[in-house]
Amino acid sequence: MRCLACLAAVIPTGAWAGVVFDIPAPGYQLPDIFSGTNCPASGLARAEGTQLREVEIYLKQGTKLIKAASWSHVNGPGVVPQRGFAVRFASTEFENDDEVKIYMRAKDSNDVWTTSQEVGRNVQNEGLLYEITQFALQSGIIAADIALEAAKHDTSEYHYADGWTKALFLSKLQTMGTAIHLGSHGQTDGDIQADDGSWMSTSEFLAKRSAAVGNGVPPMNIGLLDDCNVGLSQTPEALLYPSNPPPVDRAIVSFNVEVSAELSMWYANAFWSALQSKQTVAKAVDDLIEAYNANGDFEGADALEKSEVRIAGDEKTRLIGVYWPGPIATQAMRDAVVRKEAEW
Repeated sequence: MRCLACLAAVIPTGAWAGVVFDIPAPGYQLPDIFSGTNCPASGLARAEGTQLREVEIYLKQGTKLIKAASWSHVNGPGVVPQRGFAVRFASTEFENDDEVKIYMRAKDSNDVWTTSQEVGRNVQNEGLLYEITQFALQSGIIAADIALEAAKHDTSEYHYADGWTKALFLSKLQTMGTAIHLGSHGQTDGDIQADDGSWMSTSEFLAKRSAAVGNGVPPMNIGLLDDCNVGLSQTPEALLYPSNPPPVDRAIVSFNVEVSAELSMWYANAFWSALQSKQTVAKAVDDLIEAYNANGDFEGADALEKSEVRIAGDEKTRLIGVYWPGPIATQAMRDAVVRKEAEW
């Protein structure tokens, strides 16, 4: 989609002068929905009959306003005919099911500011939180709910020991969900048990998620399958659909072994709390393993090895804070909700 906004100024020759904007910038795409922590926004300001002195690009939702990137040539007349930006931002900084608008401002060599039209997309971040009745006293779902609410997800699809059925879960899986916590029994073939005792298969998960994405639901961004042995199967990839090519800023964590449900309240809490604290999935898994082993001695469980916890997808995935393709080297990077991808 192209957004054009112009302001004309009369100059001595009688020619037209002004600034024109393209949102998104030529060669860049704008998704239909913003979801997760690696959302693209871009724009280009072009001077016609004048030059540019300052250019800014903003993200806006209601009264929340973020200057995503800026450029300025403050001394003397403008020296560039155009300036463009491409940024990435965390949609979890904004409220779910509301529009984030992108717009630009530019000052020309006559010190006249021009503001573009706004181009908006809805935010969609939704949790699927399901845990079976048997795990009610050892639940990790509460930590997932707290973390996802902190990340501005809709967590109304919350089923905690309420007899939820296979039909209910699969129907929701086809129509919503960008984050998942599923606590139940699992098998090496990837089957997971619903609270009504029936089993859900990898092929059913794949069919529902491919249908969801095909109907415009964003792919799953992040999740924990708190089920024994499921990491030995393709169920994580089915829920992560599409998973080929390997996804960026999307990951689901699962176990390759049997784990002690009695420890879920500790290790799931460590996992989701780490994500809530702006850590990556890789760090969250480290914290999960540490919590499992620290409390496993008390419960008599075998130690959990790193090789027994599988990350399907991108280990740099984040729940809160913008996605970084490289190491997060500073606290400022950890706290950032926008990063500049390109400027020209």
